[in-house]
Amino acid sequence: MGTYYDSDGSGSFNQKLLSRVDSLLNFNWENNSPDPVLPADHFSVRWEGYIEPLFSGYYTFALATDDGCRVWVNNQQIIDAWVDKNDYEVYGSTYMENGKRYPIRVEYYENGGGAVAQMRWSTPKMDKAIVPQSKLYPLLPKYDSGQKTIFNWVLAPNPVGSGYLHLGIEASHKEYLSLNIIDAAGRLVRTWDANPIDEAQSVLDIPVDDLAPGIYFVELIGQVYAGKTVKQFIKI
Repeated sequence: MGTYYDSDGSGSFNQKLLSRVDSLLNFNWENNSPDPVLPADHFSVRWEGYIEPLFSGYYTFALATDDGCRVWVNNQQIIDAWVDKNDYEVYGSTYMENGKRYPIRVEYYENGGGAVAQMRWSTPKMDKAIVPQSKLYPLLPKYDSGQKTIFNWVLAPNPVGSGYLHLGIEASHKEYLSLNIIDAAGRLVRTWDANPIDEAQSVLDIPVDDLAPGIYFVELIGQVYAGKTVKQFIKI
């Protein structure tokens, strides 16, 4: 999730102007603005989410930014280059274990002139490359009630292109379920009223042709026993 702010040019985070999901950190805006709501100069960005390694090992992150940047992985700061500079790379390293996702935060500010923000990684057995979309995950919206669920459910296919997203549910008892679809900015885009689910397997077909490409969250709410759970899907 990228949150864009107005800035005084020295790295401040003033008024929030834009929130969006940036699938990659690979921008060269040159002398332009990232979005019409933002100025071409004097803005700052905070990207937050999760990163998953390709395999276990020490990863070196290389940030090419114009101007300053800071990076935290697993809540440890590995890069601190909070100064006006051109787009030369700055580096930081950390160990990551295969199969785990780690919180990552990247902060960036643009003072004047060209604007660049690119994040690459490398290991002793992997050449330096832009961190791929498939290994970056957005922050989940804070909707989960923490109550224990007593049904199992899956979304397929995921990612989904066109047609229907199938929601398969296996319940241990009769339950009344309602469903919300929320986009990555936290906006409710679709909702279904409570429907009874018997003590068996059920499938709900969710039309997705009218959804724009991006990341979405399905919020499934049990009205009697189950509480609330959230799963993510990607529309391509």
